[in-house]
Amino acid sequence: MSEPAGGDRREDRGDVSTARDAAARNRRTVASFGRRLRSLRVHQKLTLSELARLSGVSKGYLSQVERSDTSRPSAATLFALADALGASAVDLYEGNESPIPVIEIPQSLREFGEEAELPPTDLEMLAGIHYRGASPETKQDWHFIYESIRRSVGSTREPSDTHSGTEYTSS
Repeated sequence: MSEPAGGDRREDRGDVSTARDAAARNRRTVASFGRRLRSLRVHQKLTLSELARLSGVSKGYLSQVERSDTSRPSAATLFALADALGASAVDLYEGNESPIPVIEIPQSLREFGEEAELPPTDLEMLAGIHYRGASPETKQDWHFIYESIRRSVGSTREPSDTHSGTEYTSS
């Protein structure tokens, strides 16, 4: 037995309602993503320009995302932003309700980080370094510590880290 024509119309209205609900959920998701993105950026004291430089995402697009004036970001954009902010893509997109720990970054470390274009995760790692209650005080000290760590964990050397001079070794 076939359904009456009226039944089909109710089903069609249900599809429209479901599509509207999905669109509303999408707008709420994008809006909450934009709020989380801005919150993390501001918490890390990054400007839109700085986050754009660290993530490779344009400043204009970041502004649109934070204002929820755009659709969902691509996976590549999401991962680039998460990496630049030192967060997981899941936490950035879906939200993590646990509080974000506040890490104070000394001015000399912030200056070194800007010059060396360090990501926030490296800055936070360095900010946690204390020896007998003291931390490095100058940009040069931070550079020494950072290079020591980078070299000790087997990081590959960049071409700018090499030199063409003579090696002197004792025999």
